[in-house]
Amino acid sequence: MVRWSPDGNQLALLNESEHLIVADVKDRIKFRNIHESGFIFSNAAWDPEGTKLYYFETPYDDYDGVTGDSQLRVIDVQSKQESIIHPQQFYVAGDVDFSPYDGKLYFQSTAQGSRESVIMSYDFRTDAYTDITTPLSIKVTTGSRLSRDGKWLFINESLGNGNGHRGIILDLESGRRWTISDHYLQSPTWSPDKKWIAYARDHEVFLIPTDRIDVGTRILEDHYVTGLDWSPKGDRIVFYTGTNIRIDSSKAYLMRVPDAYLPC
Repeated sequence: MVRWSPDGNQLALLNESEHLIVADVKDRIKFRNIHESGFIFSNAAWDPEGTKLYYFETPYDDYDGVTGDSQLRVIDVQSKQESIIHPQQFYVAGDVDFSPYDGKLYFQSTAQGSRESVIMSYDFRTDAYTDITTPLSIKVTTGSRLSRDGKWLFINESLGNGNGHRGIILDLESGRRWTISDHYLQSPTWSPDKKWIAYARDHEVFLIPTDRIDVGTRILEDHYVTGLDWSPKGDRIVFYTGTNIRIDSSKAYLMRVPDAYLPC
């Protein structure tokens, strides 16, 4: 997991021990270990000011070697003070994003023993969770992402009965949805202007337009690539690369976005 702060000056990362690290990247890269009290299986989502991180954590005592019930928490990146936001537990929770549009957290949840996921929102004002995708009859697989303005949601949708997947976009304002891909997109991340989504495919990074179905354009070929996140300024993409999906054999890299895909 790696996530840019809203101002593009910090990166939140998980290291090989599932500890949360913040890297200051404005002038020179400096790392600070801010959390190591439990296992964090989700990514961490920044608040709009870039001072706090939201995530789902499983205490060490509840960890079964694979996953475990986790709760939504928040940590101040300077003071390192952590607190539980809501007591409800989720067996698997990930793909966490904060929406500046409606002030909610969006995340993906999977129940124990289930192969299907749902996308939930958490409303800070009402202190309540809401299932977003079940009422819309959307069968969710892993890898959903919210656009930076919080208005569009990318979803990898399962077509069921062994028919594969497709990538769809849901407009959270109007409820409109449309298809942009006829296959699964790994580690999707939005450009800040919402015109493109970058995604990984084994050893490659592709860009795909968000207004039509397209096979995409390859912009990088490397070792195994995962964990992409497009910078708020639109000029860089951060990602992990290694020999496999295990973070302990991977390194984080920054790449420049080609000029043709920079925000206008």
